[in-house]
Amino acid sequence: MGSPMRQLILKIHSRCNLSCDYCYVYESIDQSWREQPNTMAAATLDQVAQRIDEHAKSHDLRELEVVLHGGEPLMAGHAVLAGALERMRGAFPATRFAIQTNGILLDDRFLALFHEYGVRVGVSVDGGRAATDLHRRYANGRGSYDRISAGIARLMEPEHAAIYGGLLCTIDVDNDPDEVFESLLAFRPPRIDLLLPHGNWTTPPPKRDRPLAYANWLIRVFDRWYDHRPVETNTRIRLFESIIARLFDRPSATETIGGEQPGIVTIETDGSYEQSDALKTTTEGGPATGLAVGGQSLDDVLDHLAVAAPYRLSDKCQACPVVKVCGGGLRAHRYSADNGFDNPSVYCDDLLTLINHIGGRVRADLDRARTDRPVRPARTTLTEEQFAGIAAGYGDAGAMAVLAAGQLAKRKALIATVLEAAAGTAHAASLRTAVALLTRAEEQAGAAVAGVLAHPHLDAWATLSLDRLAGAADGTADELADLLGHLASYAAAAATAAGLTFDIAVPTLRGTANLPGLGSATGLGPGWARVAGAGSALHCTGADGTVVERDGPGWQPRRAISLAGGWRLAIEDLDPYRHCYGSPPLSYLGEARAQQLEKLLAEAWQLIEQEHPAHAVGIRHSLRSIVPLATPPSGTMISAASRHACGSVGLSIPDTAADLALLLIHEHMHAKLGALLDLVDLYDRTGGAGFHAPWRLDPRPAGALLQGIYAHAGVTDYWRQRRHGRDADTRRAAAQFAYWGAMNQTAVESLANSGQLTKSGISFVAALRSTLDGWEAEEIVPDIASRTRLFVAAQNVRWLLINAHASTEETERFLRYAGFGDRPGPFAERGEIRPGSRSGPVDAPGILGEMHRWLDGRTEPMGPSGPDPLSAGMMLLNGDAAGAERACLDRLDADAADDDAWIGLAVARALAAERQERSGPIDPAIHLLQTRPELLREVVLTRQRAGNAGAAREIVRLADKL
Repeated sequence: MGSPMRQLILKIHSRCNLSCDYCYVYESIDQSWREQPNTMAAATLDQVAQRIDEHAKSHDLRELEVVLHGGEPLMAGHAVLAGALERMRGAFPATRFAIQTNGILLDDRFLALFHEYGVRVGVSVDGGRAATDLHRRYANGRGSYDRISAGIARLMEPEHAAIYGGLLCTIDVDNDPDEVFESLLAFRPPRIDLLLPHGNWTTPPPKRDRPLAYANWLIRVFDRWYDHRPVETNTRIRLFESIIARLFDRPSATETIGGEQPGIVTIETDGSYEQSDALKTTTEGGPATGLAVGGQSLDDVLDHLAVAAPYRLSDKCQACPVVKVCGGGLRAHRYSADNGFDNPSVYCDDLLTLINHIGGRVRADLDRARTDRPVRPARTTLTEEQFAGIAAGYGDAGAMAVLAAGQLAKRKALIATVLEAAAGTAHAASLRTAVALLTRAEEQAGAAVAGVLAHPHLDAWATLSLDRLAGAADGTADELADLLGHLASYAAAAATAAGLTFDIAVPTLRGTANLPGLGSATGLGPGWARVAGAGSALHCTGADGTVVERDGPGWQPRRAISLAGGWRLAIEDLDPYRHCYGSPPLSYLGEARAQQLEKLLAEAWQLIEQEHPAHAVGIRHSLRSIVPLATPPSGTMISAASRHACGSVGLSIPDTAADLALLLIHEHMHAKLGALLDLVDLYDRTGGAGFHAPWRLDPRPAGALLQGIYAHAGVTDYWRQRRHGRDADTRRAAAQFAYWGAMNQTAVESLANSGQLTKSGISFVAALRSTLDGWEAEEIVPDIASRTRLFVAAQNVRWLLINAHASTEETERFLRYAGFGDRPGPFAERGEIRPGSRSGPVDAPGILGEMHRWLDGRTEPMGPSGPDPLSAGMMLLNGDAAGAERACLDRLDADAADDDAWIGLAVARALAAERQERSGPIDPAIHLLQTRPELLREVVLTRQRAGNAGAAREIVRLADKL
């Protein structure tokens, strides 16, 4: 059995109400449409549904896309489309739907149907009136723009944003590209598909006699789109994004670029299986397979296509420098009567020119992004491959070296900034003395001194120093002197590393002088001490005359553990400026505690190397130390990374090596992204909060959301690999993998649509999203996948109940519906987002707490035992969706402000639909419960205040009828 089907194109209706002169269905050499039934029969739809059902079961599919196509699919009528959607959804509930239409027949009934089944609507239009009416005409020659634009105008209404898929435009190079692009943007589409007119070497496309006409047209549009996105538009253009994706070895989203895309099947109205429609332009019967749903399965047709239409490229294509990007172009465009498909694309020169132009623009911007940064480190430039590797969630040794070089240059710049800020103060002289010793040491042994300046907490010290000098942090004059004097401690450590003979005064803190990277001399008494060195010998003399020698009595060495792979990781429990992780650090560890931590580190590193080798590379080449943190009274494991201590992470000492491995990977991702952000701006730093981070109760700014997504990508990957690890709880690992993957998909969608990303940020998020999408496609045990989706949906409902706010107008419309039966029309996809009364990390109270066992992979029923077997949460755990719904409605009828009951009700409805406990279309109330729970809550509260005791049941019942 081969790979499963990814997309099914369903020709629901074979005729069209337009007569476009470029249409490949009706105007090409293949005229098989004349033999097709107008509309797909109910019996054929039943067979298609059966084929989907058997295919989904045999491949354990997680999802499948069905695209309703034609002809003009809306000509099939409301009843046929509703029946088709219901059959497909009934065969496989995880089916995603789209439809491609000319929009002429789009009306409120169709829109309501598409909302009910989540059908994304794409409309074909070629720009403004002149461009569209040039080719897209009725059979009598009349233009279609007015009717098409009216249909798009319906989709542009805010309540239809969730189903507005985008626009498809067929290029005519006689149309002005700027005018076409501006006309398309006026429709505010989320996506635009730019389609090259179909043609081949035997039947060339229009205007092919003009060299590079299509490349030049597309380059005009690309430059306008690329230069003004996201400021002017957030519209995505599939062709351009696919070229950029292929430049970085990421998957293409269109078969026009990147080579053949297996797993796509077309079914005609008579039930026959076909290849791509574009092959109708090659020969009579070009797309035919001879197979049909009545006799063959979807696996049969996929196996047939693998043999009958193998992916082969001509010799010219294989020798081309951009073949990995274009993949030979669309198969139909390579056809000739003489050589079949053994040719380059008829658009070869245009594609080559377009790809080289886009590649040049993107590479130039990446180079500028790497040099235009808040702190400009010298000679620290990421290659495209290194940037792409980090963006994908990893990063090789070379990339880590560039990030480390950036941090070294940043710390040198910070020292210079501190020196400048202190000029004219009483501290300037001592700072100059420290810098002079640092410079002398660097001239003697640059590499050794670089190691000292790479000490992670130098950044934290410099940042605090600048805050104090600017008056932004409190402290006495003596404390400021001690703070700034710590630069002399770095100078002493650098001089020791260089083997110099020196003598310099350094501050003490509670009688202790710390020398970064070396250790601390204790018992020196109050006041400053003097540090003298010669070669490797070092001694510290306190103000009272006490002397402490390195490795002698009173000396606390900075401990480090040697780990497999030839690297050392320090246990940083000495640095006085390690208080930058949001939790108090532990004091110097006793020997027993230190040995326990060293043992855990060795075991955790072994696990990381064995199960997470891609992360091991980055950690080995960038992590220098860990800071033990105090475990909070709750006993919860904590960990943190700081933008002011790149190269170190803080964490409480966990119980197991597996837990420690997870913390290290998680925080390393934070630190790695922090280092990258010191080189490249990925988001608008002036933007405010307002975006959904599902691991938080409150809306977050774009920067925090990006940090969370990237770090949790590491968490997702940890559990992804842990499923197959030694001594692993595989069900818990699978549940955690599914959970964090779903959380990140929610978050990355929020970030991608935030409008806050720079061009580099857009590229970064696209690469990371590609990694997440690849993981999402991996197999997960169905019961675990199902329960995890329900849990994440429940968390999202809670977030909306806290932060989303229903408008008065929408509430009143629903109340009129409840009171007088006036249909309220569609509601906005989401209420206004304003921070609510809760903030901080997500927790799991009430029903969420009971459901939390699902995240351990424990999906079996609880049985009749338990603290309250009749609670809604227990009913959900036992699969009693109906009982849980009744229990939640009882609670809501008593108090509509019971958010926990709204969460339980949303889960109960979703669970019932998933198990198909109800016949007919999927519960229309689910959409409102999951996307607008705050609206339902406000409506019920208003009815309750008016004395309606059964308001919750009433309103949910009315929602079912929407």
